[in-house]
Amino acid sequence: MIDRFGLLLVVLGFCVAVASCGGGSKYEELVFPETGEAEMLYVTGEDEILPNAFKMEVADSMIVMAGPLDNRWIHVYHRDKGRPLAHYLPNGSGPDEVIASFEFRQNPTGTEVFDLATGQVKCFNNDWHCVSSLAPDLSKDSLVVKKLHFLQDGRTLFEINTDLSHSRQGFTIMRDGCRGNVYLDSPVDDEPEDNACMLDRHCVAFSPDGLKFASATLEGFILETFDIDNLDIKKRSVRMFYPYESVERDGFIGYSDRNVKGVVSMTGSDRYIVASFNGTVDGMAPTDITVWDWEGNPIRRYALDVIVLAMDLSPDNPDVIYALVQRRNEETRIAKITCPGLLD
Repeated sequence: MIDRFGLLLVVLGFCVAVASCGGGSKYEELVFPETGEAEMLYVTGEDEILPNAFKMEVADSMIVMAGPLDNRWIHVYHRDKGRPLAHYLPNGSGPDEVIASFEFRQNPTGTEVFDLATGQVKCFNNDWHCVSSLAPDLSKDSLVVKKLHFLQDGRTLFEINTDLSHSRQGFTIMRDGCRGNVYLDSPVDDEPEDNACMLDRHCVAFSPDGLKFASATLEGFILETFDIDNLDIKKRSVRMFYPYESVERDGFIGYSDRNVKGVVSMTGSDRYIVASFNGTVDGMAPTDITVWDWEGNPIRRYALDVIVLAMDLSPDNPDVIYALVQRRNEETRIAKITCPGLLD
């Protein structure tokens, strides 16, 4: 089986940043006012093979994940017993198939998915037959779509570049063919043409009300938060904790082994951002559960001894996270993680 964290680095590193961070940026000391211990209970057995998932959604009785497993891309598990309930969406290039999908949005009439390989958004009915397919095209605005994230109210956040050379990276939001502003401000550089550290290795999370989102880097650690006004994006805060450095190897720009690793996965409540945070130079080190407010202030940190690769908050217990986790050299498992006072 493909190593789960290795696949994470491949997918999130689709387009490598081409320069290192500017040296004049201000980085602050990272201190959590509160610390504690998380309690973890495995939901799935050690013999259960799970998808290499990057997105997880938790409902009343189910966990839904997107990722490759047994020639399928959407997988449903019982929330508390961990048993597989269904596997949907075959791998392939046919009308009812996708080649690579890690992003989905559920609604009463079916499910929308984004095929990363073809750039198409496919809408499936509840019988998993494709009823429409559209490849978002922002080329008329000289924008190149890298990835997208579905909001639950029909809006879609696009991660974009201003050209194929990936010289500028940012965000824009669309709904029903209408587009908001294009946000291109760099968190580290004053020159608009040099967006050196809007890194490809980052996580994005939204507040449930759809009014805020956050972007946190994996290489180094920069946490940005944004307000969403209908379709327009406005900067809320930029917090810079660990610098990022790139190196050239064999003619290619890559990431330095000296970089502190930041956030691996992230989710949000209306008051807080919850993230799995590494904080070391070892990309396979366990990640703690951390809580931040929407101004980017660190609130609390819970020690954990696994890597949290994907997560979602429990819909009925504010102290609980359901997560896809992995220990070094072990298979991934679904776990229930309890953090007392998580969202207090």
